[in-house]
Amino acid sequence: MNINDEAVEAAAKVWLRLSLKQGSWTLEGNVRAALEAAAPHLMAVAWERGREDGYHHRPNPYRSAGAGE
Repeated sequence: MNINDEAVEAAAKVWLRLSLKQGSWTLEGNVRAALEAAAPHLMAVAWERGREDGYHHRPNPYRSAGAGE
C-alpha cells in the first residue's frame, strides 16, 4: 500500500510540532499523534478505492470539509 502525500505531511507536521515543544518529546506520544493526523487521509484513500470497486455508492465522508485537520 502506498501512503499518500497528504497523510505523510499531516503526520510530519504533528511530529515536528510535538518534537519542538519542550518536555513533550516522547516516542509513544509522537507516534500516536502522527498516526491520528494521518488516519483521515488514509481512510479517504481506502474509501475511494472501495468506491472504485463498487462497495460504496455515496460521497466519501473522509473528503468532507475539515477532514484530517
